[in-house]
Amino acid sequence: MTASGLAKSLESSSNNIEICGNTATLDSAASDATKAVVRIPALATTHSAKTFSIVETGVLGGKWFGSDEKELPKIFDDSVMMDYVDSKAECHVGVTYKAN
Repeated sequence: MTASGLAKSLESSSNNIEICGNTATLDSAASDATKAVVRIPALATTHSAKTFSIVETGVLGGKWFGSDEKELPKIFDDSVMMDYVDSKAECHVGVTYKAN
C-alpha cells in the first residue's frame, strides 16, 4: 500500500490492518518509507478457488433456526404470499453450522 509513513506506523503493535477479517502482517523487508507491504493468509475468492484449487468442494449442512420456530415452514413453501415476519427480532431466520 502506498502511503508515506504507513510502514513505520504498522511497526507498533497498537496499529494493524485487517483485510476480510484477517490481520495483515507487515513485511518490513519489502516495505519502505513510502509504501507498506503486508501479508495475509490465502483468501478464497471465486477466481482463486477455481484457478488455484484452494478450497474443497462438499456438501454444506446446517440447522435452520428462526425467531419463531413454527413460522420456519414458510421459508420453504414456494409461496411468497405468506412471508415469514417477526417484528420482535432483528434476525428472523438463519442457519447454524457445526464447527470443524
